[in-house]
Amino acid sequence: PAPAASTEATLRTPDGRDRTYHLYVPPGLDPDRPVPLLVALHGGTGWGLQFERNSGFDALAERHGFVVVY
Repeated sequence: PAPAASTEATLRTPDGRDRTYHLYVPPGLDPDRPVPLLVALHGGTGWGLQFERNSGFDALAERHGFVVVY
């Protein structure tokens, strides 16, 4: 199986702001098979990596075979 892959990137919103996101792809997912995507949005005083560390979604993604974007 492939190792877990984490990617952090930035995108520009239509109003010109830069927003970062973090994508977590669990190990062993078949790249040729569609899987669910969980979009995890933190609260107003948080940030994506902090939410990732505290949410437990990475472990759930590994157990149940889905991708998470924070």
